Amino acid sequence: METPYLAFQLYSPLAAWGEQAVGETRRSSTHPGKSSIVGIVGAALGLQRVEEGLLQDLDRQIGMGVKVFSSGDALRDYHTSQVPKPRRKGEYMTRKDEMEAPDDRISTILSSREYRMESGWVVALWSRSASGSFSLEKIGEALRHPAFCLYLGRKSCPPALPLNPVLRSSTSLKNVLDEYPESMPLTDMARNSIRYFWEGSPQEQGGMVPGMAWDQIVPRYDICGNRRQWQFRPREEFMSFGERTAG
Repeated sequence: METPYLAFQLYSPLAAWGEQAVGETRRSSTHPGKSSIVGIVGAALGLQRVEEGLLQDLDRQIGMGVKVFSSGDALRDYHTSQVPKPRRKGEYMTRKDEMEAPDDRISTILSSREYRMESGWVVALWSRSASGSFSLEKIGEALRHPAFCLYLGRKSCPPALPLNPVLRSSTSLKNVLDEYPESMPLTDMARNSIRYFWEGSPQEQGGMVPGMAWDQIVPRYDICGNRRQWQFRPREEFMSFGERTAG
């Protein structure tokens, strides 16, 4: 039985897929997580960050798989930023509001931020529910003509190629990822660590068949729970080198 998928490519000289941040160190994963993809799709659809209910609906309605063509090399950036201390009444609505705070309330925070250089991925989405309001066709059209500017993790990381979304049906996720017509200018040396990742247990895959045996299950905290407080929930992510088919 074939399942509909929407596949698209992500390529940029710099990308940053945030992991759990502890203290001053902000690491990047080797591939986009669920909250990153929901953010990209949500921006393309024109969803605001404050529309948490719609973003959570989008998260529940789509499943996600990723093929890593190149995770790239890590780049560290020493980052400083001036921020005001929280105020008891009200919030700072804009960056201009923050910088107009009195001098005695402005402090400097330091961080080490990680990026991935010269990396590329192909993402495949599928619908978990036929009754959802975010169809693959609607998402594909939004990725072709996004409402907001798209970026790969941070605003300093815009896509270097069109996402080129393609709708197709297939008997397995692996077939969709392998047959996608990607055009990323990666060298043969860069394409040396191809891996596949997908989310959810077999009971949650909504008809998706991986088409490969998993080699590892890794917990990731990238399901957005509370956007304002930067709280994320865990999920299971399956990883495969793609060398064995599911038995």
